[in-house]
Amino acid sequence: MDSAPALPLAHDRSYQAAKSALFTLQSNAASIQAWVKTRREDLHASLLPEIRYYLSLLDVDATQLSSVHIAGTKGKGSTGAMVESILRNHGAKTGFFSSPHLISPRERIRINGRSISEEDFARYFWHVWDTLHNNVCEEYPPAPSFFRFISVMCFYVFAAEKVDVAVMEVGLGGRTDATNVVGLPGLASCGITALGYDHQKVLGETLGEIAFEKAGILKESVPAFTLPQTPEAMGVIRRRAKEVGVSHLRVVEPLTDAHMRGEPLSLSGEHQRLNSALACHLALSWLQKHPQFWPPAERDLCSSAPPQPLPASFTPAATDPLPVPLPSLIRSGLSNCYWPGRCQTVTRPSVYPRTTFYVDGAHTPESVRACLSWFSPKDDSKTVNILIFGTSRDRDSARLLAQFESYLLVTSSSEHLFRHALFTALHTHPSEDAVVESSQKTARSTWIQLLRKQSALRGASGVGSSFPPSSSVSSSTGSSLLADTAEYQLSIEQSLQRVRALIQHYPDSDIRVLVVGSLYLVGGLIDLLDVPTEISFSSSSSTSSAPPSSSSFASSYRPPSPSSRDQRVSQNI
Repeated sequence: MDSAPALPLAHDRSYQAAKSALFTLQSNAASIQAWVKTRREDLHASLLPEIRYYLSLLDVDATQLSSVHIAGTKGKGSTGAMVESILRNHGAKTGFFSSPHLISPRERIRINGRSISEEDFARYFWHVWDTLHNNVCEEYPPAPSFFRFISVMCFYVFAAEKVDVAVMEVGLGGRTDATNVVGLPGLASCGITALGYDHQKVLGETLGEIAFEKAGILKESVPAFTLPQTPEAMGVIRRRAKEVGVSHLRVVEPLTDAHMRGEPLSLSGEHQRLNSALACHLALSWLQKHPQFWPPAERDLCSSAPPQPLPASFTPAATDPLPVPLPSLIRSGLSNCYWPGRCQTVTRPSVYPRTTFYVDGAHTPESVRACLSWFSPKDDSKTVNILIFGTSRDRDSARLLAQFESYLLVTSSSEHLFRHALFTALHTHPSEDAVVESSQKTARSTWIQLLRKQSALRGASGVGSSFPPSSSVSSSTGSSLLADTAEYQLSIEQSLQRVRALIQHYPDSDIRVLVVGSLYLVGGLIDLLDVPTEISFSSSSSTSSAPPSSSSFASSYRPPSPSSRDQRVSQNI
């Protein structure tokens, strides 16, 4: 597989220089295509020997690292954040590796819930960089791809920081992912979140093929947990669990109010009840191996029968019931978890009065449906709903927007449920040579088709419609009302400027802005709105802190300059 060319050793050892060097390793389309070709020729092709080689140069054995491993299509980051929060709440020194980052690459490597500092990032980065470049071999390049390098760096950081537990989120797939070098004796549990269609060119075109890749993280004698899956996906997970000899496989059931004793989960959305239950099982499995982190009054929960061999007729068991209510440290870990950009509400009344932003990085059909269920669009004359939608070029924007259809048809008035839709490029700031991208054109065209369908259904049912007939709809932002409700924006910043103009246009209305389609869209938006990307600790505490409330985000608006932002990458291979 093609790799980035080796770069000379750098003399500038600053964080900015480290960040610049890191982004020279970003995977490009050619390297992705090369990997796809390799996988087609050899289904069992693996990147893991390369990762193990790099780690050996750094004297790191990932199997000795106490760890929890999480794969899946949707919710693996949220699940990992909750596992980390629970274990940190028990006094464990935690490491958390996740992707992608929203603003800074430092977010990918967290110690005790916080991104490593710029100073530590630079120090660890240059040590790994120098070690790889000083030990050049013919088989592996000294400059691996972005994700492989940051994965190797993460393992080195966690080993050097002597974390009690490393919560590892898979980057892409699972079986051949760079994180899949964890194992016994350190690995405590494996989890699989909800599966869906994503990255099919790399993972396969069917849910069964995708499940095969995700289930590749399962290990012999290690407990495994999964959310409910389709029969096709569950069959593959079941077979893989039997083949590798997991200690047991459990299907997770959602948390109830009784589990939380009425306390709210910090992460919004009904789907988080399943993710939080999975997080509880993964954390409990780790705590059972490390009972010293349990309070004395709760150590009876650490007792567990020795794992039994899987029977020949193995099927996933109903989950071992979680205690009701959950122990207080688990409940507070769930209620204090902070994971921005996922079903998050943000207000900025000084700049955006009467306005609430509903922000979610959903970028698959299933996650968009979950997002819309959480958003619960209001249908009343006093509320104006606005959509900001943007997606990367490799996403099927038409398929994502098709999930809106049932929500567009629930309104009883003649007005459209979303009064305005802004189809934005993923650039945070505008550039002089910016043009409307093909993904924006596809998205807007799909949206107008949905509005036409809504208008036609209203006309057939005798309900009035404020929309003109489809024959009057132009293909660009013309004068018709229908076309004018769907607009192109060349940057996220311009989309926010348009929102401010619409706030003035509707002086007597509450404004609800749904932001969805990409984590890169979300990253740019929360950067512009100055939303924290991590928890804030008080000076007297280093292990636990409640997340800031949406109301605390209502500080004065301070847009950063373009040069102050960290570059974001879209490939995890």
